[in-house]
Amino acid sequence: MYEERSLTRDVQRSLHLVIVAVTFGMVFLTITGGFPLTGFARSLGAGDFIYGVLMGLPVVGGVLQVFVSYLLETTRKRKKIFLMGGIIQRAMWVPIALIPYFLPMSAPLLRIWGVILLITVSSMSGAFVNVTFYSWMGDLIPGNIRGRYFSRRSMISTIASCLTGIGVGWFLDTVKGFSGYAIIFSIAALFGLLDILSFIWVTDPVMMADEKKPAFFHMFKSVFKDRNYRALVIFAAAWGFSVNISGPFYTVYMMEYLKMSFLQISLYGQVVSNIVTIIVVSRWGNLIDRFGNKPVLRLCALIVASLPFLWVFATPGHYGIVPVINLLAGALWCGVELSNQNLLLGLAPDKNRSMYIAIFFMVTTLIGNALAFVCGGFFLEQIKPIADAWNLTLLGYPINSYHFLFILSGSLRYLSIFLFIPYIVEKDSTGIRHMIKNVKEDLRIKASKRR
Repeated sequence: MYEERSLTRDVQRSLHLVIVAVTFGMVFLTITGGFPLTGFARSLGAGDFIYGVLMGLPVVGGVLQVFVSYLLETTRKRKKIFLMGGIIQRAMWVPIALIPYFLPMSAPLLRIWGVILLITVSSMSGAFVNVTFYSWMGDLIPGNIRGRYFSRRSMISTIASCLTGIGVGWFLDTVKGFSGYAIIFSIAALFGLLDILSFIWVTDPVMMADEKKPAFFHMFKSVFKDRNYRALVIFAAAWGFSVNISGPFYTVYMMEYLKMSFLQISLYGQVVSNIVTIIVVSRWGNLIDRFGNKPVLRLCALIVASLPFLWVFATPGHYGIVPVINLLAGALWCGVELSNQNLLLGLAPDKNRSMYIAIFFMVTTLIGNALAFVCGGFFLEQIKPIADAWNLTLLGYPINSYHFLFILSGSLRYLSIFLFIPYIVEKDSTGIRHMIKNVKEDLRIKASKRR
């Protein structure tokens, strides 16, 4: 892959370091964004709505990304901005881990809001990381190998996430209470810092500069005037909202309704999903490089949209459907994420790319994350008495408030696909039917050769 682009040794070394870094980073992300945070929040006494706020309010820091982009475009000090934001973002998880030891048990709301405040500071610092990273990678990685490169990077990082999930699940089942969370979050901070510090040795290509100093509002408005990029942002925001309105509550459902242990949640969920991702992610990368991002995105998203409906069939003591759901999720989510990531970089021009990326993340963070998390928690608390009163069943399976939320999520996913993907234009991409036809032909040729 590197040889066909005749990449210099420095660039090759840098691309290897980016993969090494994400291996450390996935330890951080798996712990701070997965079931450990859910368990920690519930242990602090967070109900569904407060849990939604805890998950949603901190990501409002993503609004800063627009201003970070302007800072980046005017100073061109990409590496320094990345390192500064990343170090603060990761280090903040040490005081988060120690909150229960500094704030009294008699003040549970103070503890929860203390955690929310610190995670918000971490999120605001993370805004410096997101914009600079994608701007950096857009200049560092040649366009025609991005699909394969990011798929291999994703495969390696998924292995790290898988191993982390098993270890953390076992550890939290063994070391009960806040001591376990304190140790786990401190380890997350350490690995997160190793991720960021790895970029000290990554080559930072010269950014394309304007002849004159760019005006903030001119840069801001130019992104929204780009009809094609605007279509991508609208789809990503709608899709993110439809996914994240239920996203944080699958773990709560497994913990509190299905009564699964942390290790079971890790094995049936994360591990199953990650193993499948490792197997198939490179294939999605190859298809993206051959047929474009749009057909891969549409195909994977259509199947992913159906997964929330399957959670109706997971009941206490009978949750064999959970690994099936996560097997499908592992096979398909990586295709959605890879194609979205490549469209984000591919549709943004070289000039003022960081502002395009910043606005993408600002809109998707506010609507697709923060608003979705809060709406999900609010919906659950409002629908619970109604669901309990109705006492509905589906094919003999009881329907509770979480099932209503999951069904809503799946329905909104289909709406976002059919309403917004058609407006995204990708040069040289093909349709789903053309891609499937060629893949079938490839499989037929391979099968005939084996005979």
